[in-house]
Amino acid sequence: MVAVPQSQPQAVLLAACPAASVLEIAQQQLATLETLLELIAATLGRIQIRSSLEQTVTLQCNQLTEKVQEHADALARLDLAARDMLSLSLTDVLTGLNNRRGFFTRAEPLFQLSRRQYRGSAVIYADIDGLKQVNDTLGHMTGDQMIRDAASMLRASLRETDVLARMGGDEFVAYALDEAEPHALLSRLQQTLDAFNHLRQRPYQLSLSLGIVSCGPAANVTLNDCIQQADLAMYEHKRRLH
Repeated sequence: MVAVPQSQPQAVLLAACPAASVLEIAQQQLATLETLLELIAATLGRIQIRSSLEQTVTLQCNQLTEKVQEHADALARLDLAARDMLSLSLTDVLTGLNNRRGFFTRAEPLFQLSRRQYRGSAVIYADIDGLKQVNDTLGHMTGDQMIRDAASMLRASLRETDVLARMGGDEFVAYALDEAEPHALLSRLQQTLDAFNHLRQRPYQLSLSLGIVSCGPAANVTLNDCIQQADLAMYEHKRRLH
């Protein structure tokens, strides 16, 4: 009898042979059987050990795969959270437009590109007329709606490639690349505003004071310089209206 495997056996091999008339032959048969049993036991033991190792390796590989997937999922969640935080830091909550930081983050590279490629561009500055009166008489919720309406009107008047932002309060700024005729853009904005007031049923008339400046590639100005010039042009427009 031989245990299989010899360490922590789970089975026993047993062999027998018929009695031989010659003692020497019987002893030889017995020695052969013992050797054969030992070889079979050793082989079965190695097979069992190999099978056990394969199961262990498979289990560890599966566990490692699960850990890698869990780590990848965690990184994806962190990346998504980081993108969401970045988007929130660049977005005006009330209108969904860019905020001041978002405007400079997105418009400055376009402004620098226009300078390198000698392409024209323009900055538009807008201010809502009569927002304080709406807040005082109709309430701040209606005033917030007026701000959202102005944002929608401006967005509808500009191209998708133009950068539009709410700078704060009732003021907006837009940067338009390749705007060859700024006054045509102002006319388009006014037409959109007129259509808005005609179609929308609001307890107020939406009116904007607008200022626009061309940012020619030859001029030695910064994007912030263009914004300040457009802001001054807007206030001049407001002064003429009132």
